[in-house]
Amino acid sequence: MTQAAAAQTTGVPATPTREDRFVAESIIRALKLGNVPVRGIDRIVVGRDREIEQLKRDLDYTAGGGGGVKFFCGDYGSGKTFMCSLVREAAWARNMVVSVVDLGRNASLAKFESIYHHVLMGLRTRELPSAPAFDYIVQQWLYRLEQAVQDEHGLDPLVDEDREQIAKQVEKRINAHLAEVSIFDSSFANAFRGYYAATLRGDQLVADAALGWLRGEANIPTELKSKFHIKGGVNRDNAFAFLKAMATLICSIGYAGLVVIFDETELVRSVGRADMRQGAYENIKHLLDRTAQGDLSRCYFVFAGTEVVFSDEQKGIPSYPALFDRIRPRHQKIADRSVQEVRSPVLVLEGFSRARLIEVARKVRDIHGLAYEWEPVHRLADAFLEELADSLTMRFGQEARTFPRGFLKHLVDILDLCEQDPTFDPRADLTLPDRAVAAIKEVEEHEAHLLDF
Repeated sequence: MTQAAAAQTTGVPATPTREDRFVAESIIRALKLGNVPVRGIDRIVVGRDREIEQLKRDLDYTAGGGGGVKFFCGDYGSGKTFMCSLVREAAWARNMVVSVVDLGRNASLAKFESIYHHVLMGLRTRELPSAPAFDYIVQQWLYRLEQAVQDEHGLDPLVDEDREQIAKQVEKRINAHLAEVSIFDSSFANAFRGYYAATLRGDQLVADAALGWLRGEANIPTELKSKFHIKGGVNRDNAFAFLKAMATLICSIGYAGLVVIFDETELVRSVGRADMRQGAYENIKHLLDRTAQGDLSRCYFVFAGTEVVFSDEQKGIPSYPALFDRIRPRHQKIADRSVQEVRSPVLVLEGFSRARLIEVARKVRDIHGLAYEWEPVHRLADAFLEELADSLTMRFGQEARTFPRGFLKHLVDILDLCEQDPTFDPRADLTLPDRAVAAIKEVEEHEAHLLDF
């Protein structure tokens, strides 16, 4: 096996750098807490080659001017959040802006104004992967306008008279630029101009209010809105137009597109009012139709949910035929083998098989060795990983399809003990499987609070 092939198999680079070791340790630290790694997630993915290639193709198509909607369907532990994280990293690699919306935190799909607000609040870029990026995006845009004005008119921001001229020209450019990208809502221009003017005079209260209005925040005092000539706010009637405007603006300043990921879509089923559930599904259908029609170009939306939201005829997506008929999952049988059509709107994610569990265990073992600069294969050979998986599978009474996160957390604990204590016998876990099962179940019982692997 070549070094390149070995790297692809184990997730360990052929010639590791300091950055590689940092990413490796980030992966191990995340797994030890039972979380999906934020960095280097592609190094531990297994059995998803066709799906990932299609998702990357979707992103390339979106960045090229297209758009789309994808649904991830799978039970807990099937890898929905893992796939969402892969989409996020692939989008960042293509210089796209990503927003992850947690539908479990007061974000209602039934209200488009709520969707707009949470999308704006969740914006992240590859430059700011862990911090809200909306303010940064606005400042970046205004900075580019300032630079263009200075260059074209030969103005110096250190000269008082020139600064005044720069400010006037930038305010004109705001209107012109928004018109160029087909954003004609005067409120948008007023809010941007109000923010810019407030920052120049050091009025942080008004500047924050203007940004808050652009983010769709409610309850901004009328007296503050009047200072940047705004009445009303984001509502059901204008929310879609505002989302389109923001997506267009994001792309116009150099980003390749906007990717929005909605996790825990199954929570729509728990909404008590039938009209609210229908409203949520109507909004999803609206996004699906508008991207298909090219009205939301360079936008890609991902909805991740458990199988029940795709099968429940009373409260799930099937209860809204106008949406369900468009995305109905289909499988095609070829030579007695189930082959998923990865270009369909719904991507059905199966849980981990024994083989996949062992494969990812090998990757994690070798990444642990890279992170802490030791040779774990001498303590945890492939045969041990297979025995460990088998012993736990038998204790759970079924093939391992629902506990990869807990299993990997437990494996990292064993690796840590082996690396730190030369006298530790990892085979003790094979003779005391009840302890391992208890540890794994403890992780799985917190499914509602931890990321789905």
